[in-house]
Amino acid sequence: MRIVKASIIAVILLLTLSGMWFYLYLRGHGFSAREKPSRIEQFFAVRVRYLAMPPSAVAMKNPFAADGQRIAEGAEHFLDV
Repeated sequence: MRIVKASIIAVILLLTLSGMWFYLYLRGHGFSAREKPSRIEQFFAVRVRYLAMPPSAVAMKNPFAADGQRIAEGAEHFLDV
């Protein structure tokens, strides 16, 4: 019983210290699009982007061919304000 209690306390302490380190790291460095992303940012970005899309969207295909004319039309449309 003492081992279980000590293990629970150790896990709680480890999680608390890890959370504090993560908070202080983000507070000091933050997230910026100007700098190269850190390993932590890359790790979470790769894993979270799949949660942002419904599974049906992943299977969708672009109905338009990627030829030069369509790309130019898209660029022109993008510049329209």
